[in-house]
This record gives sequence, structure tokens and C-alpha cells, in this order.
Amino acid sequence: MPNLTPKQIETLQEALQARRLRLLREIAEHQHGKARVDALIEEFSETGQDWDLAPIFRDIEHAEIERDRGELAQVQAAFRRLADADYGRCVDCGAPIPYARLAAQPDAARCIGCQTRFEAKGGGVPHASL
Repeated sequence: MPNLTPKQIETLQEALQARRLRLLREIAEHQHGKARVDALIEEFSETGQDWDLAPIFRDIEHAEIERDRGELAQVQAAFRRLADADYGRCVDCGAPIPYARLAAQPDAARCIGCQTRFEAKGGGVPHASL
């Protein structure tokens, strides 16, 4: 792992683990939230009240779950790179990713230059990127 000390790697692993746990918790909370939204929609449907916001609530809940699942996939990919000793190296150009970037976004898989080009091509958003 280029230019990373054992202490930096340990710190980044801890940050990735904490992020993984937060995402798993958020996904679980969204799943329970979806059940509450569905129950509320059903309650309004049974009373015959107009409930035009129901599809919007469902779409928001679905989008939040998908965003969290995408971020979780990014974290899992970072753990795989750690296991393969590829962590900290840009997946596009092979250059070392500076520790400051990894500290800010431990699941980063690209250097800033490659990430910028990736996003310019419509490849993703900054935090959900590989």
C-alpha cells in the first residue's frame, strides 16, 4: 500500500469499519421506516382520504436505501483492496492516493484527477464513487 504507514492503515480500517456499521444501521432503519410509510399509506387509503404524497414517500425511501447500499458496496470494495494490498492506489492510473484524501473519504478508489474525469464523464457523484 503506497505511502501509508501501518498506523495510517489501521486508522483508515477503523474508519471504514465504522462507516460500514453506520450504513448497515441506516439501511435497517430505512427498511423499518418503509414499513411505517406503507402502514401510514394503507391507513389513509382505508379512510378514503386523498394521499398524493404516497409515491413520493416511497420514492424517497427507496432512493435512500439504494444510496446507502451503493455506499456500502464502496466500503466493501475498499476492504477488498486492503486485503489485496491495492488500497491507496488509484484504480484508473495506479498513482498513490494521498493519505489526506483517504482520511477524508476512506473508500476512495481514485486519485482526485481520475475522480474528476470519472465524474465529468457521468460516472458518479463524489461520495458514491469508487
